[in-house]
Amino acid sequence: MSPYKNSQGHILVCHHDDLTARGLAALLREASSSFTIASATSIGEIVKSLESGLDLIVLGAPSLSLFESASNEAFQRGISVSLPKVVMLSSNINEHLIQEAQSQGIDAVIDASMSADEVVNAIFSVIDSSTKATGVSAF
Repeated sequence: MSPYKNSQGHILVCHHDDLTARGLAALLREASSSFTIASATSIGEIVKSLESGLDLIVLGAPSLSLFESASNEAFQRGISVSLPKVVMLSSNINEHLIQEAQSQGIDAVIDASMSADEVVNAIFSVIDSSTKATGVSAF
């Protein structure tokens, strides 16, 4: 039984590739049925999810600019959004990426080259800010 079965919240997985976004969302759903988990590949989908309220956003590193654009669009529309935690996945973590993530307000960068179970566990561990997971650079 997953330790995340009793947790609740809304998670959005953003990636420029729909198959990747839907696949990761499905993995997260398998780990916890009590979270509402959606995927998004466009600015409009992200803005709509921000408007509805989110607890965590999971970004593929190539989608950082997509998320920035969606955040700007939401701000320009006057959408009041609760500030969710934001996690970025990357299989190529380097000092430049970490600095960029910090400057964009990303809460953690997770090594996407870990096993699927490790990535899922690391993502869920970010929701509980007191928990640190292997492969996570938290700020």
